[in-house]
Amino acid sequence: MKSIALRLAPVVLLATAMSPSAHAGVVSGTANGTVTILGPSGPVAQVSGPYQIDLPPGQYTAFCGNRPATPSSFQSLSTPVTVNFTCPS
Repeated sequence: MKSIALRLAPVVLLATAMSPSAHAGVVSGTANGTVTILGPSGPVAQVSGPYQIDLPPGQYTAFCGNRPATPSSFQSLSTPVTVNFTCPS
């Protein structure tokens, strides 16, 4: 019985690591203008109106054109997150 558990452990770990929910979180909400979302390496998404996107967990910054959106930064988690953006008038 112990040898079966040892053989299955790598398969279970691999399946968990490859699961989409382990790598991306759903970020949804609304934006009253066009919002550009920036990650550590540059732009990752552009949203407006009601939206839903998948983002890897991490820290992100949001801009409306060249002005910060409100909120101007947020975190994507491995669980669903709601972020409602307001662009300055």
